[in-house]
Amino acid sequence: MISKLKQILGVDRIRQVLIACVLASVLGPQFLYPIDDLIWHSQARFASHDASGDIVFAGARDDLADPDFPRRRIHLASALRSLDEAGAKRIYVDLLFEQPSDPAADQALHDAIAELGDKVFLVRRKVTGLAGETDFQNSIPSIMGQAKAIPNDRFIDFMGYTWSMPMAFQTDVGLEPSFPASMAGLSAPATKEVEIVYSFDPATIPNIDLATLYSQRAAERQADNGDAPDLAGKIVIIGSSSQLSDAVANIPGQVDLPASYVSIYAAETLKAGFTAQFGQLPTFLFYLIALLAIVTARMQDRARRFAYLGLCVSAPFFVLLFAQLGMRANLSSATALLMVFGALRLRDRWQSKFALTDAATKLPTFRALERLLDSNSPDDAMVVAKIHRLDEVLSTLPEGLHAEYILRITDRLRVADKKLEIYTSGDRYLAWLTPEADMGDLDQHLKGLRGLFAQPLLVGGTAVDVGITFGVDRTRGTKGRQRVALALTAAEQTSEAHRPVRIAEETSESDRLWNISLQSKIDAALNKGEIYVVYQPQVSLHDGSMVGAEALVRWEDPMRGSISPAYFIEQCEMAGRMEHLTRHVLMEAVSGFISLDKRTPEPALSVNISATLLHDPNILNIVDEVLAETGFDPRRLVLEITETSKITDPPTALALITQFKSRGIRISLDDFGVGSASLETFLEFPFDEFKIDRSFISAMQHSSKAQAIVKNLLAMGEEARITVVAEGIEDEQTLKILGSFGLHIAQGYAISYPLKIDDFLQYQGLRNSQIRKT
Repeated sequence: MISKLKQILGVDRIRQVLIACVLASVLGPQFLYPIDDLIWHSQARFASHDASGDIVFAGARDDLADPDFPRRRIHLASALRSLDEAGAKRIYVDLLFEQPSDPAADQALHDAIAELGDKVFLVRRKVTGLAGETDFQNSIPSIMGQAKAIPNDRFIDFMGYTWSMPMAFQTDVGLEPSFPASMAGLSAPATKEVEIVYSFDPATIPNIDLATLYSQRAAERQADNGDAPDLAGKIVIIGSSSQLSDAVANIPGQVDLPASYVSIYAAETLKAGFTAQFGQLPTFLFYLIALLAIVTARMQDRARRFAYLGLCVSAPFFVLLFAQLGMRANLSSATALLMVFGALRLRDRWQSKFALTDAATKLPTFRALERLLDSNSPDDAMVVAKIHRLDEVLSTLPEGLHAEYILRITDRLRVADKKLEIYTSGDRYLAWLTPEADMGDLDQHLKGLRGLFAQPLLVGGTAVDVGITFGVDRTRGTKGRQRVALALTAAEQTSEAHRPVRIAEETSESDRLWNISLQSKIDAALNKGEIYVVYQPQVSLHDGSMVGAEALVRWEDPMRGSISPAYFIEQCEMAGRMEHLTRHVLMEAVSGFISLDKRTPEPALSVNISATLLHDPNILNIVDEVLAETGFDPRRLVLEITETSKITDPPTALALITQFKSRGIRISLDDFGVGSASLETFLEFPFDEFKIDRSFISAMQHSSKAQAIVKNLLAMGEEARITVVAEGIEDEQTLKILGSFGLHIAQGYAISYPLKIDDFLQYQGLRNSQIRKT
């Protein structure tokens, strides 16, 4: 049990959560309380509730307690009697009369208060002396008499807001309800505080000008002012509405309101029943438990990051929810938890990026490798191994076995050299330096290493398969970071099935800068006509007639000259731009082919289609649109499927090929006999034609084995009643051999180089004239 606990505490993320928990418990309440203020301020703006309407504020524009103006006290006495006649249920005088004025004025106010008896309450305020002692200050006895005094106190924070008020005070006469509690009708409240909800619409709190009550009775007042609120059964608070600094208060969204409004909002909070509190501790525990659940769950890093994001996004959701429920969201401690944990995680990521040793595996990092390359500039080749399906494996294995899995892989890579220094990127890449050798030997060595991983690794009692491929950099004179990047790029372009080893091309700085903007250059070249189509004739060896042509794409860049089609087509495939390129090539090829001599049997047009497009029915729409726009006969169109290894969805590809054939379009299998263009592919899909790969054709003159393969392929095509085309014929001797084998259609430099449309038209005319002469 203890060892298990130590293992849990040793996990970095869990340890960081615990550290964040401790720090947040201290930092949150002490330093981040302004966050709660801002949240509460926002809550007051997000939600809106109607006040009860039972509490009415009667504002006095003048300072009624000023002893230099005794008549104001007489006016207040008149206003009290008017409120009584209007049927007010209770009247609270939120004014403090600290000094006597004219005896007659004081007596008039005293008599009015005495006449109303239990209806009138004078508010007394809590004061703090110089020595820190506290007491409640009452109005002078000559005014107050035997009237009930209600204690009140409010704390104003640094932003000028009061967020809570006591519900009761322990005084010398016992536990007394506070001013807000008394207004709300709570005679024996608890000693806890009420968290004030400021989302009540100020317009729903009735208010009147006290001056209208000075000299009028209730009936006269209502007759003269029909818009005045009905005061029958209401609670009236008389307070100052002047703009003196000690008579105003701020509430969210409102400034310089009468100070009595703070107590009114507290009373409305109590009357609405918004007394439930979801304090700091429950929210803190919720986020702590949620964070622990995320860091301990078995999930991929990407999913974990989304979970972190979701946890952060939940905070605004709670703010809005609590605002509607009339509850305050106390999130300062929870915010501190997330901030400290996030800072610790970022610190780890920063350290991992710049650290020379990986914390989990203790292997040197790519950063250390870059430093070595920069300091020593070794001529060794650099190999980067890419571990495939790593996220899947790590999401399955317990976290404590992640480092062991990587170390087991490095042990196998060191089979030929136990002292080999292997570097880690911290995720799916491992790297090492190997003495510069013949590339063929290095290729065989790396393929041999792959063979070692045919047997699964045993990690924690679980057999785990390992997929691994290699990228190699052999450049010199470049910085360490650039060499690592080149090897990583080569490793990214590998595949387990077809290209397990790839060599990074040695390019200049200008070449690399040109390559990183290649996609935009391809789009611009298409628009400018720099990418165009040429046609390579296909002829019949029986009568010499031209039976077709293959449309080939070319790119002539004004600055760099001819760009290899294999290179920029691969870039289009990786960037998902093959549809755009295919549409352009197909439209240009068909448009040019329509201008051919109509007097002869119309030749077929072959256009290459990448197998990567056979997963999306949109390629069918592209071909249909081109045929409809040009009026080209679909029976003359042959689609050559290239790189069939990239068919990721065979059922969809089969359905698309069937749709093409239903339109009269023929389907050809390119490069037959090598790679994935195998007998299995030939059997799986309904091809009308296959093209023998040039590697067999070019070897025929000096290889009887190549001749035997070609002869059998021709026989297979004849037996299966499928057209066979031989491509890559570069000399007359090979052409004669193929003719003797019974080949029908030939294509290659021995017949014609690829031609632009004007030259191709001349070639067609020449062929036609030669046939007519014979």
